[in-house]
Amino acid sequence: MKGFSYLVEDEKDSKQLVLKTSKIPVSLIIDLIKKDKTFHQIKEQYSSLTEVEFQETLDFIKFENERLLFAFDSVQKTYRNVVALKKLTYKTSARSIGLFGRNGSGKSTLIKLLLGLIKPESGSVTFNYSTQDLRVVPDFPKLPSHYSVNKWMETLENLYGLPDINVDFEGLFDLKGDELLGELSAGRYRVAALLPIFYGKPKIIILDEPTTFLDAVMKDLVLTLIKRQVEKYQSKVIIASHQIDEINLFSDAVLLLDDGLLLAEIPMTDDIETKYSIRVSDTMEFEGVLKKNKIKYELKETRFGFMFVTPLNTKLWTATRQYLSNEKMIYSIKKIDKLQEKLGGIITE
Repeated sequence: MKGFSYLVEDEKDSKQLVLKTSKIPVSLIIDLIKKDKTFHQIKEQYSSLTEVEFQETLDFIKFENERLLFAFDSVQKTYRNVVALKKLTYKTSARSIGLFGRNGSGKSTLIKLLLGLIKPESGSVTFNYSTQDLRVVPDFPKLPSHYSVNKWMETLENLYGLPDINVDFEGLFDLKGDELLGELSAGRYRVAALLPIFYGKPKIIILDEPTTFLDAVMKDLVLTLIKRQVEKYQSKVIIASHQIDEINLFSDAVLLLDDGLLLAEIPMTDDIETKYSIRVSDTMEFEGVLKKNKIKYELKETRFGFMFVTPLNTKLWTATRQYLSNEKMIYSIKKIDKLQEKLGGIITE
Protein backbone atom coordinates (compact mmCIF):
# COMPACT_ATOMS: atom_id res chain seq x y z
CA MET A 1 0.00 0.00 0.00
CA LYS A 2 1.21 3.48 -0.86
CA GLY A 3 2.27 5.52 2.17
CA PHE A 4 1.01 8.96 3.11
CA SER A 5 2.52 12.02 4.76
CA TYR A 6 0.85 15.35 5.36
CA LEU A 7 1.75 18.67 6.95
CA VAL A 8 -0.82 21.34 7.71
CA GLU A 9 -0.84 24.40 9.96
CA ASP A 10 -3.54 24.77 12.58
CA GLU A 11 -4.69 28.39 12.35
CA LYS A 12 -6.16 28.43 15.86
CA ASP A 13 -2.97 27.91 17.87
CA SER A 14 -0.29 28.15 15.14
CA LYS A 15 0.83 24.61 15.83
CA GLN A 16 1.58 22.16 13.07
CA LEU A 17 -0.43 18.98 12.88
CA VAL A 18 1.82 16.30 11.40
CA LEU A 19 0.66 12.96 10.09
CA LYS A 20 3.47 10.78 8.78
CA THR A 21 3.55 7.03 8.56
CA SER A 22 4.32 4.46 5.91
CA LYS A 23 1.48 2.27 7.12
CA ILE A 24 -1.50 4.52 6.42
CA PRO A 25 -2.56 4.37 2.76
CA VAL A 26 -3.99 7.30 0.85
CA SER A 27 -7.16 5.30 0.24
CA LEU A 28 -7.78 5.16 4.01
CA ILE A 29 -7.43 8.93 4.37
CA ILE A 30 -9.93 9.53 1.58
CA ASP A 31 -12.26 6.93 3.05
CA LEU A 32 -12.10 8.61 6.45
CA ILE A 33 -12.81 12.06 5.05
CA LYS A 34 -15.77 10.83 3.02
CA LYS A 35 -17.38 8.57 5.60
CA ASP A 36 -16.15 10.09 8.89
CA LYS A 37 -15.76 6.64 10.39
CA THR A 38 -15.21 6.18 14.10
CA PHE A 39 -11.98 4.89 15.60
CA HIS A 40 -13.38 1.42 16.29
CA GLN A 41 -14.89 1.05 12.81
CA ILE A 42 -11.55 1.86 11.22
CA LYS A 43 -9.67 -0.32 13.68
CA GLU A 44 -11.67 -3.32 12.56
CA GLN A 45 -10.83 -2.62 8.91
CA TYR A 46 -7.15 -1.76 9.42
CA SER A 47 -6.11 -3.78 12.44
CA SER A 48 -2.39 -3.44 11.59
CA LEU A 49 -2.35 0.24 12.59
CA THR A 50 -1.34 1.21 16.09
CA GLU A 51 -3.62 3.23 18.34
CA VAL A 52 -1.29 6.24 18.08
CA GLU A 53 -1.41 6.10 14.29
CA PHE A 54 -5.18 5.92 14.40
CA GLN A 55 -5.44 8.90 16.71
CA GLU A 56 -3.11 10.94 14.49
CA THR A 57 -5.25 10.05 11.51
CA LEU A 58 -8.49 10.96 13.22
CA ASP A 59 -7.03 14.25 14.47
CA PHE A 60 -6.05 15.09 10.92
CA ILE A 61 -9.50 14.24 9.58
CA LYS A 62 -11.19 16.29 12.30
CA PHE A 63 -8.96 19.26 11.50
CA GLU A 64 -9.69 19.08 7.76
CA ASN A 65 -13.43 18.66 8.28
CA GLU A 66 -13.65 21.59 10.70
CA ARG A 67 -11.22 23.94 8.97
CA LEU A 68 -12.94 27.16 7.96
CA LEU A 69 -13.41 27.43 4.19
CA PHE A 70 -14.33 31.11 4.26
CA ALA A 71 -16.22 33.69 6.31
CA PHE A 72 -18.02 36.98 5.61
CA ASP A 73 -18.88 39.29 8.46
CA SER A 74 -21.41 42.00 7.52
CA VAL A 75 -19.77 42.57 4.13
CA GLN A 76 -21.11 45.34 1.91
CA LYS A 77 -19.92 46.01 -1.66
CA THR A 78 -21.24 48.67 -4.03
CA TYR A 79 -20.54 49.38 -7.69
CA ARG A 80 -21.52 52.85 -8.94
CA ASN A 81 -24.28 53.24 -6.37
CA VAL A 82 -25.57 49.69 -7.03
CA VAL A 83 -25.25 47.36 -4.04
CA ALA A 84 -23.69 44.09 -5.22
CA LEU A 85 -23.60 42.45 -1.75
CA LYS A 86 -25.78 43.63 1.12
CA LYS A 87 -24.41 43.10 4.63
CA LEU A 88 -23.48 39.47 3.92
CA THR A 89 -22.73 37.44 7.04
CA TYR A 90 -21.91 33.79 6.48
CA LYS A 91 -19.21 31.25 7.32
CA THR A 92 -18.73 27.62 6.39
CA SER A 93 -16.43 24.65 6.83
CA ALA A 94 -18.09 22.66 4.03
CA ARG A 95 -15.78 20.93 1.58
CA SER A 96 -17.60 22.43 -1.39
CA ILE A 97 -19.98 25.33 -1.84
CA GLY A 98 -22.17 26.24 -4.79
CA LEU A 99 -23.16 29.84 -5.46
CA PHE A 100 -26.45 29.82 -7.33
CA GLY A 101 -28.35 32.75 -8.78
CA ARG A 102 -29.10 34.71 -11.89
CA ASN A 103 -26.68 37.15 -13.52
CA GLY A 104 -26.05 40.10 -11.23
CA SER A 105 -27.05 38.22 -8.07
CA GLY A 106 -23.63 38.69 -6.41
CA LYS A 107 -21.86 35.40 -7.19
CA SER A 108 -18.83 36.85 -8.96
CA THR A 109 -18.56 39.70 -6.46
CA LEU A 110 -18.40 37.19 -3.61
CA ILE A 111 -15.55 35.33 -5.34
CA LYS A 112 -13.60 38.53 -6.08
CA LEU A 113 -13.91 39.55 -2.44
CA LEU A 114 -12.60 36.13 -1.34
CA LEU A 115 -9.57 36.48 -3.59
CA GLY A 116 -8.86 40.04 -2.50
CA LEU A 117 -9.35 41.37 -6.04
CA ILE A 118 -11.77 43.97 -4.70
CA LYS A 119 -12.31 45.42 -1.22
CA PRO A 120 -15.62 45.80 0.65
CA GLU A 121 -16.87 49.16 1.86
CA SER A 122 -17.56 47.58 5.22
CA GLY A 123 -17.24 44.24 6.96
CA SER A 124 -14.49 41.61 6.84
CA VAL A 125 -13.65 38.59 4.70
CA THR A 126 -11.68 35.55 5.91
CA PHE A 127 -10.09 33.20 3.39
CA ASN A 128 -6.74 31.69 4.35
CA TYR A 129 -5.31 29.77 1.42
CA SER A 130 -2.00 30.34 -0.37
CA THR A 131 -1.87 31.02 -4.10
CA GLN A 132 0.03 27.76 -4.57
CA ASP A 133 -2.96 25.84 -3.15
CA LEU A 134 -5.48 27.69 -5.33
CA ARG A 135 -6.70 27.13 -8.86
CA VAL A 136 -9.04 29.90 -10.01
CA VAL A 137 -11.06 30.08 -13.22
CA PRO A 138 -12.90 33.44 -13.31
CA ASP A 139 -15.98 34.23 -15.36
CA PHE A 140 -13.89 36.27 -17.81
CA PRO A 141 -10.37 34.81 -17.70
CA LYS A 142 -7.50 36.92 -19.00
CA LEU A 143 -4.76 34.68 -20.32
CA PRO A 144 -1.45 35.96 -21.75
CA SER A 145 -2.63 36.33 -25.35
CA HIS A 146 0.93 36.34 -26.76
CA TYR A 147 1.66 32.89 -25.25
CA SER A 148 1.42 29.81 -27.41
CA VAL A 149 -0.53 26.82 -26.07
CA ASN A 150 2.81 25.02 -25.46
CA LYS A 151 4.28 27.96 -23.54
CA TRP A 152 1.08 28.22 -21.47
CA MET A 153 1.30 24.54 -20.46
CA GLU A 154 5.04 24.87 -19.73
CA THR A 155 4.26 27.87 -17.49
CA LEU A 156 1.63 25.87 -15.59
CA GLU A 157 4.10 23.01 -15.16
CA ASN A 158 6.72 25.37 -13.74
CA LEU A 159 4.18 26.96 -11.38
CA TYR A 160 2.42 23.86 -10.07
CA GLY A 161 4.22 20.75 -11.26
CA LEU A 162 3.32 18.09 -13.79
CA PRO A 163 -0.33 17.19 -14.42
CA ASP A 164 -1.09 13.95 -12.59
CA ILE A 165 -3.57 12.85 -15.22
CA ASN A 166 -2.92 10.71 -18.28
CA VAL A 167 -4.60 12.95 -20.84
CA ASP A 168 -3.42 14.46 -24.10
CA PHE A 169 -4.79 17.96 -23.55
CA GLU A 170 -3.95 19.16 -27.06
CA GLY A 171 -5.68 16.25 -28.75
CA LEU A 172 -8.61 16.05 -26.35
CA PHE A 173 -9.38 19.77 -26.36
CA ASP A 174 -8.40 20.49 -29.97
CA LEU A 175 -5.52 22.74 -28.94
CA LYS A 176 -2.49 23.15 -31.20
CA GLY A 177 0.83 23.71 -29.47
CA ASP A 178 2.02 26.59 -31.63
CA GLU A 179 -1.34 28.39 -31.60
CA LEU A 180 -1.47 31.68 -29.69
CA LEU A 181 -3.95 31.89 -26.83
CA GLY A 182 -5.25 35.19 -28.15
CA GLU A 183 -6.21 33.54 -31.44
CA LEU A 184 -8.25 30.68 -29.94
CA SER A 185 -12.00 30.45 -30.39
CA ALA A 186 -14.12 31.30 -27.33
CA GLY A 187 -14.67 27.63 -26.46
CA ARG A 188 -11.01 26.61 -26.79
CA TYR A 189 -9.92 29.74 -24.90
CA ARG A 190 -12.21 28.67 -22.05
CA VAL A 191 -10.68 25.18 -22.04
CA ALA A 192 -7.18 26.70 -21.94
CA ALA A 193 -8.28 28.77 -18.93
CA LEU A 194 -9.39 25.55 -17.18
CA LEU A 195 -6.03 23.79 -17.64
CA PRO A 196 -4.45 25.01 -14.33
CA ILE A 197 -6.90 22.76 -12.45
CA PHE A 198 -5.08 19.69 -13.77
CA TYR A 199 -1.54 20.72 -12.81
CA GLY A 200 -0.13 19.84 -9.40
CA LYS A 201 -2.35 19.00 -6.44
CA PRO A 202 -4.81 21.83 -5.83
CA LYS A 203 -6.29 22.12 -2.34
CA ILE A 204 -9.06 24.43 -3.42
CA ILE A 205 -10.61 25.07 -6.83
CA ILE A 206 -12.70 28.17 -7.53
CA LEU A 207 -14.88 28.13 -10.63
CA ASP A 208 -17.01 31.00 -11.92
CA GLU A 209 -19.34 29.87 -14.73
CA PRO A 210 -16.71 27.30 -15.80
CA THR A 211 -18.39 25.95 -18.94
CA THR A 212 -19.38 29.20 -20.66
CA PHE A 213 -18.89 28.89 -24.46
CA LEU A 214 -18.49 25.10 -24.32
CA ASP A 215 -20.74 22.88 -26.41
CA ALA A 216 -22.64 20.04 -24.70
CA VAL A 217 -20.07 17.34 -25.49
CA MET A 218 -17.08 19.40 -24.36
CA LYS A 219 -18.95 20.56 -21.26
CA ASP A 220 -19.59 16.97 -20.12
CA LEU A 221 -15.97 16.02 -20.82
CA VAL A 222 -14.54 18.97 -18.90
CA LEU A 223 -16.83 18.50 -15.88
CA THR A 224 -15.99 14.79 -15.75
CA LEU A 225 -12.26 15.51 -15.72
CA ILE A 226 -12.62 18.23 -13.06
CA LYS A 227 -14.73 15.90 -10.89
CA ARG A 228 -12.07 13.21 -11.21
CA GLN A 229 -9.37 15.68 -10.16
CA VAL A 230 -11.42 16.87 -7.17
CA GLU A 231 -12.04 13.31 -5.97
CA LYS A 232 -8.43 12.28 -6.45
CA TYR A 233 -6.98 15.06 -4.30
CA GLN A 234 -10.06 15.74 -2.15
CA SER A 235 -9.87 19.35 -3.29
CA LYS A 236 -12.34 21.81 -1.87
CA VAL A 237 -14.52 23.57 -4.43
CA ILE A 238 -16.31 26.91 -4.67
CA ILE A 239 -18.39 27.06 -7.84
CA ALA A 240 -20.58 29.90 -9.06
CA SER A 241 -23.08 28.99 -11.74
CA HIS A 242 -26.65 29.39 -12.89
CA GLN A 243 -26.52 25.82 -14.26
CA ILE A 244 -28.14 23.43 -11.79
CA ASP A 245 -26.29 20.37 -13.11
CA GLU A 246 -22.92 22.01 -12.39
CA ILE A 247 -23.98 23.03 -8.89
CA ASN A 248 -25.25 19.52 -8.15
CA LEU A 249 -22.04 17.90 -9.34
CA PHE A 250 -19.73 19.63 -6.87
CA SER A 251 -21.67 21.12 -3.95
CA ASP A 252 -22.20 19.96 -0.36
CA ALA A 253 -24.20 23.14 0.23
CA VAL A 254 -25.61 25.86 -2.01
CA LEU A 255 -25.95 29.57 -1.32
CA LEU A 256 -28.95 31.06 -3.10
CA LEU A 257 -28.19 34.69 -3.98
CA ASP A 258 -30.41 37.37 -5.49
CA ASP A 259 -29.73 41.10 -5.86
CA GLY A 260 -26.81 40.87 -3.45
CA LEU A 261 -28.83 39.17 -0.73
CA LEU A 262 -28.29 35.67 0.66
CA LEU A 263 -31.78 34.20 0.42
CA ALA A 264 -30.94 30.76 1.79
CA GLU A 265 -28.31 28.13 2.44
CA ILE A 266 -29.40 24.81 0.97
CA PRO A 267 -27.66 21.66 2.29
CA MET A 268 -27.22 19.14 -0.51
CA THR A 269 -27.88 16.02 1.52
CA ASP A 270 -29.71 12.86 0.53
CA ASP A 271 -32.58 13.47 2.91
CA ILE A 272 -35.04 14.48 0.17
CA GLU A 273 -36.93 11.64 -1.41
CA THR A 274 -36.85 11.15 -5.16
CA LYS A 275 -39.87 12.67 -6.88
CA TYR A 276 -41.24 12.66 -10.39
CA SER A 277 -43.23 15.21 -12.34
CA ILE A 278 -45.95 13.80 -14.60
CA ARG A 279 -47.95 15.58 -17.31
CA VAL A 280 -50.99 13.82 -18.74
CA SER A 281 -53.81 14.43 -21.21
CA ASP A 282 -56.62 13.86 -18.70
CA THR A 283 -55.94 15.33 -15.26
CA MET A 284 -59.11 14.09 -13.58
CA GLU A 285 -58.70 10.55 -14.90
CA PHE A 286 -55.08 10.29 -13.75
CA GLU A 287 -55.90 11.79 -10.35
CA GLY A 288 -58.55 9.09 -9.90
CA VAL A 289 -56.04 6.35 -10.74
CA LEU A 290 -53.54 7.74 -8.22
CA LYS A 291 -56.21 7.84 -5.50
CA LYS A 292 -57.31 4.28 -6.33
CA ASN A 293 -53.72 3.05 -5.87
CA LYS A 294 -53.29 5.14 -2.69
CA ILE A 295 -50.35 7.07 -4.12
CA LYS A 296 -49.48 10.41 -2.51
CA TYR A 297 -49.28 13.30 -4.95
CA GLU A 298 -49.37 17.06 -5.38
CA LEU A 299 -51.20 18.76 -8.23
CA LYS A 300 -49.46 21.93 -9.36
CA GLU A 301 -50.54 24.45 -11.95
CA THR A 302 -47.79 25.66 -14.27
CA ARG A 303 -47.73 27.81 -17.39
CA PHE A 304 -47.85 24.57 -19.40
CA GLY A 305 -50.92 23.26 -17.59
CA PHE A 306 -51.34 20.96 -14.59
CA MET A 307 -48.51 18.75 -13.36
CA PHE A 308 -48.56 15.88 -10.86
CA VAL A 309 -45.65 15.55 -8.44
CA THR A 310 -45.29 12.20 -6.72
CA PRO A 311 -42.54 10.35 -4.82
CA LEU A 312 -40.95 7.25 -6.26
CA ASN A 313 -43.31 4.35 -5.60
CA THR A 314 -43.60 0.90 -7.18
CA LYS A 315 -47.35 1.44 -7.40
CA LEU A 316 -46.75 4.45 -9.66
CA TRP A 317 -45.87 2.24 -12.60
CA THR A 318 -48.99 0.15 -12.02
CA ALA A 319 -51.05 3.34 -11.98
CA THR A 320 -49.56 4.62 -15.24
CA ARG A 321 -50.33 1.32 -16.97
CA GLN A 322 -53.93 1.47 -15.75
CA TYR A 323 -54.24 5.04 -17.00
CA LEU A 324 -52.78 4.21 -20.42
CA SER A 325 -55.07 1.20 -20.80
CA ASN A 326 -57.98 3.68 -21.02
CA GLU A 327 -56.42 5.12 -24.22
CA LYS A 328 -55.17 8.21 -22.43
CA MET A 329 -51.82 9.91 -23.00
CA ILE A 330 -48.85 10.65 -20.74
CA TYR A 331 -46.93 13.60 -22.13
CA SER A 332 -43.91 13.31 -19.87
CA ILE A 333 -42.49 11.65 -16.74
CA LYS A 334 -39.39 13.39 -15.41
CA LYS A 335 -37.27 12.88 -12.34
CA ILE A 336 -37.20 16.09 -10.31
CA ASP A 337 -33.74 17.36 -9.51
CA LYS A 338 -33.13 17.61 -5.75
CA LEU A 339 -31.81 21.16 -5.96
CA GLN A 340 -34.81 22.17 -8.05
CA GLU A 341 -37.08 20.64 -5.42
CA LYS A 342 -35.39 22.59 -2.65
CA LEU A 343 -35.32 25.80 -4.63
CA GLY A 344 -38.98 25.37 -5.45
CA GLY A 345 -39.80 25.20 -1.76
CA ILE A 346 -37.84 28.34 -0.99
CA ILE A 347 -39.09 30.40 -3.92
CA THR A 348 -42.76 29.62 -3.26
CA GLU A 349 -42.59 30.38 0.48
